[in-house]
Amino acid sequence: PKAQQSFDDALAALERSEHEDALESFRLVQADYPDDPIAALAELYAARAMLGDVDFSPQGKLQSSAAPEQLELARRSFEALGEGRRVDERVRFAARVYGAIALALQDRAEESVRGLSDYPGASLGSVILARDRPAAWMMLCEAMWRASRHDEALIAAARLHDSVAQRLEAAGEEASEGDRRVARLIQLYARG
Repeated sequence: PKAQQSFDDALAALERSEHEDALESFRLVQADYPDDPIAALAELYAARAMLGDVDFSPQGKLQSSAAPEQLELARRSFEALGEGRRVDERVRFAARVYGAIALALQDRAEESVRGLSDYPGASLGSVILARDRPAAWMMLCEAMWRASRHDEALIAAARLHDSVAQRLEAAGEEASEGDRRVARLIQLYARG
C-alpha cells in the first residue's frame, strides 16, 4: 500500500505537469521499492516526466517543453525498458511507443516510425497516459501504414480521430481556436 500511495502521488504530479516533482517522486518509488513490480512502471513514468509537456504545434508536428538532453535521456530509458526481458509486457510495449514519441520530438521521425513497424497490433494499453494517446495513435498509424499493415493502420487512424475529438470535447469552452485548428488538422490526417 505504501508503494502504491507513493506511486499515485507521483502520477498525480505528472498529470498536473509538475515534471521535476514527478521525476523525483518516481525515482524515489524505484529506490524505495526496487523489487516491487511497480518499480518498472515508475521507471517508465520517470522517463515520461523527462519528455515534459508533449503536444502538437499549429502545423500538427509533435513538440515538447523539454531540453534536447532530457529528450535523449528519456529516449534511452524507454529503449532500455523496451528491451528489458524481465519487464512486464505492458510496460515494454508502452516504452516502445513512448520511445517513438521521444524520437519524433528529436526530429528523428523516420527512425521512430521504423521502430514501431512490427508493433503487435493497433491497440494501446492503459499504461499510455490519456494525454499522450493522440500522439501515440499518430505514431502507430503512420508506422503501420508504412509497413503495409493497412487494416491496423485504419483502426489506429480511427482511434486517433476519436481521441482528438474526445480531447477537444473535454476541453469544452476552454479550448482555444488554436486547439480547435490543430484538432481539425489531426482529424484530417486521420481521415486521409
